[in-house]
Amino acid sequence: MPEMTTSGGHPFGRSLFGYRRSTVDAYLADVEVARRGLEAEVRRLQPAEPLTRVGEDIATLLTSFAETVSALRDRVNSDAERVRLDAEAYAAGRRAEADRLLEEARRSASVAAGELLSEARAEVALLAEHQLTITEALDRAAEGISASRRALSHLATEAQSSVVVVPEAGTTSTDRPADQPLPNWRNAAAG
Repeated sequence: MPEMTTSGGHPFGRSLFGYRRSTVDAYLADVEVARRGLEAEVRRLQPAEPLTRVGEDIATLLTSFAETVSALRDRVNSDAERVRLDAEAYAAGRRAEADRLLEEARRSASVAAGELLSEARAEVALLAEHQLTITEALDRAAEGISASRRALSHLATEAQSSVVVVPEAGTTSTDRPADQPLPNWRNAAAG
């Protein structure tokens, strides 16, 4: 007959009227010894049971704390990344705005410089034209003065060679000032 095995692995041999009693009794005695040992162990560990619960509570708290710290770390990292990206976007925007303003200022300065240069050139041209006009006027005046001087010199030369003095009506030769020379009537009649 085949042998039966318990869940604990003990073989029970079969006999004509069931199992062998000696094998079953030995097994039951082993089970009783194990049960008493386990009961003694339970009694010994019962005073430590609250500590086990405290340990479990501490483990639960530590696990909860670790989960909270991990969640906070993840949130802080996420916030830091978001702030970094926002800062980079803001900086890029400010750089673009500064570049735009710089380019606008350069264009404005270039236009203003061009206008100033055009105005300065126009003013220089106008001053040169005025200077040329003044130079021409001075040359004409100098020529006129020179011609007038020549004419006066010629008239003075002619006047010395022939002087005609006509007394004004109602005046006599005695009315003349003392420093004025006497007229040369002789030369006047000849001329």
